[in-house]
Amino acid sequence: MSKTMSIHLVEGANSLPVQIVVIDRNGTIHAVNQAWEQAHIDKGTPAGYIWPGTSYFDILPWFCSDDSLESVQTLHDGLLSVLQGDTSQYSCEFHCRHSSKDQWYLLQAAPVIQPENQEIEGIVISSTDITRLKLQETRLVQAITQIRTIHGMLPICAVCKDIKNKDNEWQPVESYLKKHTHAEFTHDICPECIRKLYPEYSSKLGLNHAN
Repeated sequence: MSKTMSIHLVEGANSLPVQIVVIDRNGTIHAVNQAWEQAHIDKGTPAGYIWPGTSYFDILPWFCSDDSLESVQTLHDGLLSVLQGDTSQYSCEFHCRHSSKDQWYLLQAAPVIQPENQEIEGIVISSTDITRLKLQETRLVQAITQIRTIHGMLPICAVCKDIKNKDNEWQPVESYLKKHTHAEFTHDICPECIRKLYPEYSSKLGLNHAN
């Protein structure tokens, strides 16, 4: 790879909002982009911290703080599987919490392969902040769980219109719907019922003929 091309690749990585880190086969960090540096400054790392030479696997528990140890181990094992050539790529979502702020990331990893001998010399890891999407997903799940639907055949009285529930008990349609949906009721009288029940008022209301 030419020096000019390497410079262009670094500039391109720095222009991305995604956090990027390159590690070697031992897990040692070789390079990070500006988004990575800024994200870790926001998490409390001193500005100007020298990342190259740091063990990525040593800082992984801190990076995934407040996530379970099992999740961190799963992430660690997934990255090792790429380094060892057991899989061509790896991706997962993980949660972290810094300064009382919950964040979710999508991590993706792919190997860096030497063109001469096709050996894996490291991996490129990107971390994309998906917090907004996860919050939207959580709100959607909550909304779905609050939705109650009625389906199937409902036994309803042909005269009084009461509904028979699964316990073979008859209950007013309003009670049944309130229990099985989130509907609220307000009461009114339709024109047909006014004509039948209160004929003396129907003419005053102009309801002598069907509307």
